[in-house]
Amino acid sequence: MLLILSVSFFTLLNVFAFSHAHEWNVELLYSLGENDFIPFGNVVVEKQNDGNYTGKFTSERPLADLLKSLTDAAANPKDVNYKMRVGNAFSLNSLKAFSHSNFGHLIELTIDQISRKVLSVTHYPNHNKSPNGELQIDVRVKQIREISGPETTSYLQRIEEEKRARQHGATQDNRSFLQKYWMYFVPVILFMSILNKSPKTAFSTSARLSASSAEVSRILEEKILGQASQINLEETGRVLSIGDGIARVYGLKNIQAEEMVEFDSGMKGMALNLEPDNVGVVVFGNDKVIKEGDVVKRTGSIVDVGVGEALLGRVVDALGNPIDGKGPISFSKRSRVEVKAPGIIPRVGVREPMLTGVKAVDSLVPIGRGQRELIIGDRQTGKTAIAIDTIINQKRFNSSTEEKKKLYCIYVAIGQKRSTVAQIVKRLTDTDAMKYTIIVSATASDAAPLQFLAPYSGAAMGEFFRDNGKHALIIYDDLSKQAVAYRQMSLLLRRPPGREAYPGDVFYLHSRLLERAAKMNETHGGGSMTALPIIETQAGDVSAYIPTNVISITDGQIFLETELFYKGVRPAINVGLSVSRVGSAAQTKSMKQVAGSMKLELAQYREVAAFAQFGSDLDASTQQLLNRGVRLTELLKQGQYVPMAIEEQVAVIYAGVKGHLDKIDPSQITRFEREFLAHIRAHEQELLKVIREEGQLTTATDDKLKNLVTSFLGGFKA
Repeated sequence: MLLILSVSFFTLLNVFAFSHAHEWNVELLYSLGENDFIPFGNVVVEKQNDGNYTGKFTSERPLADLLKSLTDAAANPKDVNYKMRVGNAFSLNSLKAFSHSNFGHLIELTIDQISRKVLSVTHYPNHNKSPNGELQIDVRVKQIREISGPETTSYLQRIEEEKRARQHGATQDNRSFLQKYWMYFVPVILFMSILNKSPKTAFSTSARLSASSAEVSRILEEKILGQASQINLEETGRVLSIGDGIARVYGLKNIQAEEMVEFDSGMKGMALNLEPDNVGVVVFGNDKVIKEGDVVKRTGSIVDVGVGEALLGRVVDALGNPIDGKGPISFSKRSRVEVKAPGIIPRVGVREPMLTGVKAVDSLVPIGRGQRELIIGDRQTGKTAIAIDTIINQKRFNSSTEEKKKLYCIYVAIGQKRSTVAQIVKRLTDTDAMKYTIIVSATASDAAPLQFLAPYSGAAMGEFFRDNGKHALIIYDDLSKQAVAYRQMSLLLRRPPGREAYPGDVFYLHSRLLERAAKMNETHGGGSMTALPIIETQAGDVSAYIPTNVISITDGQIFLETELFYKGVRPAINVGLSVSRVGSAAQTKSMKQVAGSMKLELAQYREVAAFAQFGSDLDASTQQLLNRGVRLTELLKQGQYVPMAIEEQVAVIYAGVKGHLDKIDPSQITRFEREFLAHIRAHEQELLKVIREEGQLTTATDDKLKNLVTSFLGGFKA
């Protein structure tokens, strides 16, 4: 039937070539048997100034429904009638011969020996969807053979002659077959070239087509179904300029902010600047593969990453692609990297401890599940070590069968060396901690947009656990480098700079990220996501722009000092500047009982120690404070990658704060701790179990601890 429609349409197009009208609107109708005629589309033919013609076919019916009807009609061409209704008065009279004509007979007379002659045709399919949902396909006919001479006066006249010959069996026509019917072959060739899409398709002039009506129907159906499956509506633009990881793109009028785009080379990017005449796109990779004039197409999706437990034990990039060589990851779900943080109502206060295994942290600046605790300090002061120790310490909880006790970890490496990330992966693998950990890596060699995006991708992965009633810990190492990457992008996008050349929304950059850490109420699953952001300071300057921003966003900070680090106090935590605003509510009662006064004693010790070096005469209370402070400082020292269980911490700190170690030389404190822990692990497991399960020191437990420490010190040789 489509062959028939092509004959009728393009024959009509050639008839119009003789008319002086510039536009014709033709309504196409068909009927099956005696049924009423049904409209299935319209053709608008327009004559251009250069003498060429443009034909536009539109249909208000759904494409699949229309194609099925036309295919069914083509299967029985003898039972199908076609007619055209022309809305142009100039053509109406001249087209009377077409009305109620059965074009199926006309095709049957000529289908056995068709000689296909190719004209020079170029067509540009431009698929658009109009507001009312119509599918429009524009076809440009570049050249139409002119008809001249007395023997080719009119198509209509020839059709009338053929009809009379069939009806009366009379008129003898001595013209050759090609002379009689070549004008009808042109539309068929034009239509087939449109279906093939390729403007270079050519057929031999000696080709012959021999097919039955059923074969024609089958071929038409294959062509129609094959063509329909390839229809794909895309909005594209072109690269105006490219450089420094920023592409200026023209033509993407309907693009959304933070939508992913794809370049000709396969490189991905994200739209950040939506300007009146162009779009600023940040490129997720090497911009050397992108050239000026390259086509850019919308993906229609905001940047998202795969989430789920399938990520555990894997190393991925900022877009969630595996980079550990262990093969692809099958995601059950994907999530946008940028989502709104939970509101006020779904949250509850921090009330469950998030134990790090670091004595100085769990006793002095306790952290709760759902809290945001900043780790801040100069480079090489042990910030990452505290974070990795915290991940390793969760092994004791993740080996439990209770899901509520487990804590899944996400470590986001931003702007670090690849060798550093490799060392962290090896350390976590050696300690069997990778099985509950995800590492998101955007190293220093990665593009700035990936370093900017990595924390949000990690947060999306952590939110999967939080929103499913589980608990997650996410470490951002570090947000200073993310801010630098964002500053680089913003300046290249010509956004106005502010303090320290950072853009005005750099506070929002971090606040919207850290607000996603939360403890949810039971109605929303009771899950949590704890955040440990890391900030690197310059020469201990905590009053710089980014450090003060993040300090104001978080629920406390652990401040590490270079001076303490080089003195051998590791972790090098400055007790006076470190604080946990909400973590004390989540601290275990047993730790509160033994460490309640320790922070005050240490702060007083630091204050007095600064003046003690200038005077030799000290009163007894001051001397006692100095002695206790030195020993507590030694007691809080801890090696890297050896986190300690909370019940063991309670036992060791109890010995220090109760004065049992005041007579031991400070240099022997570390040895005392090592031997004391070995003793209670070997002989006092029941006492450790009571402290762990009861969560507090009862009078009986306190007495047992006191007797244990006293008896051990009796046999300890300093």
